[in-house]
Amino acid sequence: MAHFMHMVIEGFERWPNSPLIRPFIGTTTEFSWGIITFQDFHRDLQKTAAYWQSVLTAAGIRPGAVVGLWLTGEQVTDLVNLYGLARAGYTPELFSLKFSLPGRAVVRALLEECKGEALLFDSHFADLVEGGDGMEVPHFRLVNVSDLPPIGNNNRLAPLPPVSEEDIAIIFHTSGTTGGRPKPVPQSHKWCKTHSRVCWKGIWQGNFDTPDVVNNIGSFAHMGASTYIYKSAFSGGSFVQTSRPDIGAEEFLAMVRMCGLNRLLQYATWLSALITVARRNKDVLEAMQGLRQVVYTGLAMNPEDEAWARDNGIPITVSPISYYHFTALMCDFGRIYMVLRRQVRYSEDCIPSYDTKSYARQAQCMISDLGSKENYIRPIPELGLQFIPSLQEDSALPPIVSNGDGTSQKQLYDLFLPLTALNCPHPSVCNRFDGHITGDLFEEVKPGYYIFREYHS
Repeated sequence: MAHFMHMVIEGFERWPNSPLIRPFIGTTTEFSWGIITFQDFHRDLQKTAAYWQSVLTAAGIRPGAVVGLWLTGEQVTDLVNLYGLARAGYTPELFSLKFSLPGRAVVRALLEECKGEALLFDSHFADLVEGGDGMEVPHFRLVNVSDLPPIGNNNRLAPLPPVSEEDIAIIFHTSGTTGGRPKPVPQSHKWCKTHSRVCWKGIWQGNFDTPDVVNNIGSFAHMGASTYIYKSAFSGGSFVQTSRPDIGAEEFLAMVRMCGLNRLLQYATWLSALITVARRNKDVLEAMQGLRQVVYTGLAMNPEDEAWARDNGIPITVSPISYYHFTALMCDFGRIYMVLRRQVRYSEDCIPSYDTKSYARQAQCMISDLGSKENYIRPIPELGLQFIPSLQEDSALPPIVSNGDGTSQKQLYDLFLPLTALNCPHPSVCNRFDGHITGDLFEEVKPGYYIFREYHS
């Protein structure tokens, strides 16, 4: 039962009538959401899986093969096709709207690199796929899910193929913004299940009798939002599709009042904008105070905004993505990040300049404590992570930072994911024979708690 879709399907069957997705069906001036239950999604997933299983088998594509999936990332049916393709027994390789600019040649090259044997694509990309010299692999347009026949005697779905925990389940990509060409980021079945069963259970804090309701963040064709399905399948929670990534105060209030939003996940700059409104709008402040948890991610948050939020009863925490995903591993965005206070520089696609393979993503694995006045972060214990003294003499990194008074030095630590760590990246992208070092440096500020340590370039 190593295939991660076994876990997903079990969740669908455990909470059939519970909401899974609240799709946005409103306008820019009037907010409104529909309801898709676990059962609804499962039904559409099954008939989509049966369809693609039939089409790809007829094209001679073997079970387990890598199949490209080029999506806009804007529709719930994108998730249906992603998980339907996985349920059909294939390994999806995801492409999004961001690939419109580099176009067909890059998609074709990445498919070839990952040994992709076919491409499924949204009609939005028809000119890119079907025009010019076309694609070298068989390619098929996505169909209207509502037009597909239900599973039955004349429309059967074969069992999932046998896999190992370390086999690749899904392939994502870096954006390639600075490097000029995206890089594949394969994720194993073990990683997918760990992301759901361990990482998010560690990130979301507090015990409640009702399910979590969280907002989606970003495109359904990217790693973050596309993985909400198996997070929800494990926990029974639901997610609310937003009209835009950087939701405004009015939409936030509507999500709380109409959809029961009780956990908020935002990039730091977007959350700061919402906090700015909360400073002068009592309704927004009270809604934020009433949430179970607010998690910010991305770059570091404005310290004044974070302090104000804590002082005013907003249950704010920082996720580990703020520290090492966006400095070394969160390479979906492919940017050069520069910590201005001490100018930490990273090379293309967020890869530390001393390591050309640190573009793997390890899933959320560290968190600050809910209710704490400090944003010190701790690892999720079940993962089996290690902090090891940084061997700076063996690398091209700068010297260890001193205290500033010339009397002593701080011990800095690398975050190491041994092969036994539950969220260790796929072996093909590990940068050590025995596991993976993220490339970031941490200082232990009290037993078991750390801060990311900036250092001089």
